[in-house]
Amino acid sequence: MGFELDPKVRVNVPEFLHEILCADAESFNLPKNRLCNEVFRHYADKEIKLSNDINIDCCKTLQFTLNQDNLDFFAAVCDTIQINNKADYFRKLFYTYANQPRFLREQAIFSKTTLLIQEAIQHQRGLKIRYKEEYRDIEPFALARSDGETRNYVFCYCHRRNSYTNYRLSNIKGVSVLDNHLQTHYDPIYISEIKNNFDPFLSYGKRVKVRLSLEGRKIYQRNITHRPKLLEEDGDTYTFECSELKAQLYFPQFMEHAELLEPVELRKWFQEKFSKVGLIYRHYVEVLDCNQRR
Repeated sequence: MGFELDPKVRVNVPEFLHEILCADAESFNLPKNRLCNEVFRHYADKEIKLSNDINIDCCKTLQFTLNQDNLDFFAAVCDTIQINNKADYFRKLFYTYANQPRFLREQAIFSKTTLLIQEAIQHQRGLKIRYKEEYRDIEPFALARSDGETRNYVFCYCHRRNSYTNYRLSNIKGVSVLDNHLQTHYDPIYISEIKNNFDPFLSYGKRVKVRLSLEGRKIYQRNITHRPKLLEEDGDTYTFECSELKAQLYFPQFMEHAELLEPVELRKWFQEKFSKVGLIYRHYVEVLDCNQRR
């Protein structure tokens, strides 16, 4: 080992790599120092096969401090493998992380949580999780993502909500495996259907009917984030596989170019929300007119 064992790490990395780390830290709601420590812990004892000519002409400096556990682990790694250049070692380690798809990077950062969830699913055990600062007992059935999704979700039955739901992996801040077996809400047919047609909003089997204008059809083709699956087209009326929550997130951007027809309760929700928006704009115009008359 041709360097002093020090918790401080300073290394030049390609600009794109630095941007990925910053974006992941923000997306996973973690301080960058914590993120870098998690990356090191996950990849430190894995074989890294990279060439020695990583281009760092356009580079940024990455700095962080190894926590005590990771410093001890780094010392053990140095006894196991030949590390001649500390900066080069960490550069290759982070390069390996950044070249993974985002959902795999998320699993790496939350590897302890991921392993506990997978263990509970395999042995049909319940979990106690801390989610948004609240403890919830769940029955986990799958760690999944839909096509085009870059995030991991735990599909489960939540006893607090009394319903099937999905929780984002990165939002689960604490997890422990419970002794109880899954019995009450384990429905193999339903669970298999959800896993084979996975959607973070649990849209499978749910229908939403919408009337779209010509411009609305163009918006649907253009805007792919949370876009629901088209099932049927009848003139200007479209039936989508879509949960109410997904519709509430996706269709407001259409403004007057989409009219929600069914289900009736969802139509009432849109009517109420747009009526409130109209009142806000009318009130502003009335105040503006009043001020101009003075």
